[in-house]
Amino acid sequence: MPFTILHPIKSKIYNQCQLIKSLISDFPNMQSLWHKKMSLIFRREANEISEGDKEIKASEFLQMSHFYDDQRDYEGCFYNAMLILVFSYYEDLMICIHNYEFPNCQTDIMPKMSEFCAKKGIELSSKAKESVEFIYNKVRLLRNYMAHSKWGRQDNSSSEVATLKSLEVEYSDIHIDSTSIYLLGNTFLLDALTKERDVLLELSDKLGYTNKSTHSHIE
Repeated sequence: MPFTILHPIKSKIYNQCQLIKSLISDFPNMQSLWHKKMSLIFRREANEISEGDKEIKASEFLQMSHFYDDQRDYEGCFYNAMLILVFSYYEDLMICIHNYEFPNCQTDIMPKMSEFCAKKGIELSSKAKESVEFIYNKVRLLRNYMAHSKWGRQDNSSSEVATLKSLEVEYSDIHIDSTSIYLLGNTFLLDALTKERDVLLELSDKLGYTNKSTHSHIE
């Protein structure tokens, strides 16, 4: 029975992407189930406290439900953490590919794609080049501002501010106010992750990272 053995770097690209995608995609459903479970608990406790008084029951349930508002901050923390993870996925694999191709010139700093491709004598497609620009100039920029709390500083670059504002217009789950940047959903994260995966896979193809087909001897 034939089966395919992925090139080790391609395997990393696929497997790590799938893991991150699952974390991001499953979170809303997990949150929804958690909210439903907590709502049932709150209603049961409010009913016990009220001893049949409808006004007290409603008041108690409303007071308990304010707990949901407190959890929104934790939801934002999750998406912020996922943004760091999404960019690190691309960054780490670019370093991995560089060190695989240049074993005598190891680095722990992400190489620039244009310089790497020039050294290897390869050229990415126009679509991949656009994705690289998106990753470096938008995903990386947003990661830096959110991870280092740079938003709202007087010395922020006007061009960087304009880029971030354009992302807020393009993606409904990015929210910017006078002091902070928030991720309120997974649309931007999943879009960025897909672009990163596709760029890395095209790069690995250009570098000749082929999979192997073999046959199982198990009947």
